[in-house]
Parts: sequence; C-alpha cells; structure tokens
Amino acid sequence: MKRRNFLKGALYGTGATMALVGGFGTFNKLDSLKAEATSKELETSVFSSCEMCRNQCPIAVKVKDGKVFKIDGHPEDAAFGGSICARGNAGPSLLYDPQRIKKPMIRTGERGAGKFKEVSWDEAYTYIADKLYNVKDQYGGEAIALASRKGPHDWFFRSIGRALGSPNVFSHEATCPMTRSVALDTTFGNEAIQADYANAKYLISIGRNWFEGIHVAQTRAVSKALSNGAKLVVLDPRFSVTASKGEWLPIKGTTDLAFVMAMANIMIQENLYDQTFISQYTQGFEKWAEEVKDKTPEWAEQETGISKDKIIQITREFAAAKPQAILDFGWRTAYTPNDYQLRRAIMIVNMMIGNLEVPGGYYKTKPANFLKDFPDQAAYAKGLGTIKQPSFPKASKGRIDGTGVKGTPGQIIPAYDGAVGKIVESILTEEPYPIRAWLVHRFNPYISLTESPRVLEGFKKLDLLVTCDVYMTDTAYFSDVVLPECTYLERSEPIFDMSGLTPKYVIRQAVVPLVYPDTKPYWQIYK
Repeated sequence: MKRRNFLKGALYGTGATMALVGGFGTFNKLDSLKAEATSKELETSVFSSCEMCRNQCPIAVKVKDGKVFKIDGHPEDAAFGGSICARGNAGPSLLYDPQRIKKPMIRTGERGAGKFKEVSWDEAYTYIADKLYNVKDQYGGEAIALASRKGPHDWFFRSIGRALGSPNVFSHEATCPMTRSVALDTTFGNEAIQADYANAKYLISIGRNWFEGIHVAQTRAVSKALSNGAKLVVLDPRFSVTASKGEWLPIKGTTDLAFVMAMANIMIQENLYDQTFISQYTQGFEKWAEEVKDKTPEWAEQETGISKDKIIQITREFAAAKPQAILDFGWRTAYTPNDYQLRRAIMIVNMMIGNLEVPGGYYKTKPANFLKDFPDQAAYAKGLGTIKQPSFPKASKGRIDGTGVKGTPGQIIPAYDGAVGKIVESILTEEPYPIRAWLVHRFNPYISLTESPRVLEGFKKLDLLVTCDVYMTDTAYFSDVVLPECTYLERSEPIFDMSGLTPKYVIRQAVVPLVYPDTKPYWQIYK
C-alpha cells in the first residue's frame, strides 16, 4: 500500500500528528494531503468524522468564511463513497442551534421547576466537587454512579469514576444493542463480529431497515450485493423501504425467534447444514438439535403468521447459498424479553452454514494495527497504543448490578457496560447500597429507561444530579448542575481505532472555533 493511498483512504481527518499535552490530543493539518486536493471544492473542505450517531462516519466539512455550510461524506472512503445520511448532513443545524446549552448552569428552584442560573465553570466545578466529596465522605465512593453513551470520551469519563472510588460506571448499551453483543459473546465467543454484506448471495433481515437508516456503509454494501444478484428477504410487520427491495414477509411482532428456530429444524431434518464446520468448530450441537426438534414449520406458521411452505422455501434457499448467506443479527436489539435468545439463535443458524471468516459471511473485526502483520503495510500500521491511565485504588465494594461476576446471573453482562437501569432501582431501594449522586453524559435516562415516573422519583432522592450535554435534555431539566459540551465540529480529540473488514484509524478535528465560547470539549471538562 502506497503512503499516499494510506493517508487519503485510511485516515479520515487532515490531522495525522498527535501531540499529547497533559494526556490529551491536539492535531495539526496534514499539508501533504491538502496539497493533493486538486479541485477548488476539496480545498474548502476540512476532513473529520461525524458524531451524529455512534458510527463515526468519515466526513468532508465545507467551510466558507469560517462557517460550516455543508457536510458531505469523505470522498476517499470506498465504503461510504462520499455519501452521508440525513442525520449526518444535519450537523450544521446542531452546530448553530440557538437552543444549545451555552453556559454552565446551577439549579435555583425545586427540582424540575426549570429554574437555573448561569455560572462560571469554576463555580460549577466547585459546586459539583463539594457535593461529590460530601457523598463520598458520608456514603463512600460507591454511592456515586456515572452513565454515558459509549464513544471516544469513555476513557476520560471513566477515569472520574475510578478517581472517586466508584465501581458504578455504566454505558447506554443495555438500552440499545446489549442483547446482541452478549448473545454473540456467549454463543460465538466474541462480540466483535460484522457482516460482509457486499459479497453475500442471500440476505435475511429481521427488522433491519438499511435504506431508511443511518448506516451508510452497510446500506451501500447491501445495495452492491443486490446489484450482483443477491436475494434479500425481510421479516418485518411493516412494509419498509428495505422490504420493497426484496421479498417481504409480514411476520407477527415478537415472533422472530419462532421463525429462526423453525429454520434450524428444517436444516437438521433435511441435512442442509455444514456438518464439517459444526463438528470441527462447535460444541453442544446435539443440545441445540434437541431444543428445535419440535419447532416445526407447522408450529412456526401458527406463531408467526408465515406459511410453513414459505418458511421451508426460505430456509432451503438460504442453505443452498451457503456459505455466502447472512441471517442478520440486527442493530438496536433491546426490545423484548426474548431478544437475547433470538440473537443467540440467529448466530447458531449462521454457524450451521459455516459462514464465518468467508467472503459474503460473518468475520471477526480486525483493528487497524492488524495490518502490521502484512509485510507491505507494516510501516504504515504500527499500533498507536492507548493513553496510560492513572493508577487509582480499587473500589471497596462491588457494582450495584452484579454484572461480570462469575457464578451469578449477571456474569454474562460485561461490567464495562453494566445494566444501567439498576441505578434507579438502587436509588429507590438502597440495595445493595444507596446511590446518592449521578453524573450523566450524553445520555437521557428519563427518556431512555423504562417507567419515567419511577426514574423521576429516583432523581428527587439524589443529593446530586449532573448532566453534561449539548442540549437541555429531559434529564438536564431535573439536574442540579448542567454542563455545556461543545459539538463534534468544534473539538479535536485523540486518534481512535475503528475495527472492521477494512480497519482504519479515525481522526476528529475541530472544523471551526467554538460557536458559544463557554462550551468545552469533553476531555477538557473531565480533565
């Protein structure tokens, strides 16, 4: 791989040098990349990465007279083809929205009354520090909970929890994709799995709606597969745009598991599965066969509303396309009580056709420094490593949710993410011990967690609730302190790795100066 191609294709931003100042990244523009821009349009672009969702898509931000006027996809990234979704295209609206939080605020009225006063950062920090130390002195550091959406900010946010002696740091995963990731981990042994849609010959989607969604690279890959003659089957009660691209099966809601188990039943009864793969790489298949032996297509017809003949047809077609066939395991998967078992069943059916680490199937994601194993690319893919974390004493008590503890029901849930809903339960019941302070970053538990009245009841019992966000969310409205974070278009941050079939390093750099001078990037807030 030539250096020129690596810089243009693998790096999203125009900054490739990182100077660590106090442990935080600052970036300079790559003059060499800018010099390669031959068109006037590219000369007015600043390359960075989007953060309107967690996909971190590469972007080219059009800047004129110091202001952002348009955002496109990065023209050099083959997976995206210069495209960006509607949400990503709306980045300028976020940047210049007058309703953004502009200054730190402290509550002055009753919780939920919406009465705040603007204060300086020093006043906000002092108020928070005093409250946190009061909680820590009276109840211990474990009485402080932290919850945030996952992202590049994780390291900084979690360092606060460790410094305070709290084991209770949570991500939003339990409200979004956790059932999928836990199912992959417990069934396949690793959650870092992605699909090679572009080279598949047969795709079955359960509730995914690529063509109205936000994952541009996956949508383009699915489109490529369809252009090459692949068949798409969509199980969805609603006739979505994605369903219009293939064969639509209007399945009854929450009955997807019955359909998948019937597929396994048919594949076993008709000997359609890859026996060599199953015998060499799996354990416990006999128990699975026993589990699905009575999950016949006739039974599934009654459960799903899809005829037995159609279930048999789809299963036979899927198996005939092996190993270049994909039964998709979904996106946001925390919907129903059977979601965990559904994702496990989906992965087992995929293993039954041996579609792992083959073109058109599933593969384990490779980090960017994986390329160092290839002689012609080693010089350009040395691992960046990670910022060394400060050493803090271990928390004196275990987590309130018991996640990650062997021999307990919570052992399958990664303690790194936790079961965030347990925070409210511990606030109200004080079991296994009370939570008295809650720091929230880019997360809106009042809306994201179930039973909003119960969440509000928990808020009212806290000694301190802090929200750090771009907007005045519902949770911020009930908070004691609100901290204004700047947008992704106004901050630079450390380089991070994006694993995948074509792994790469991702750079986010400030595109324009702060629109509201009293906002700050997360790493400066938590420093």
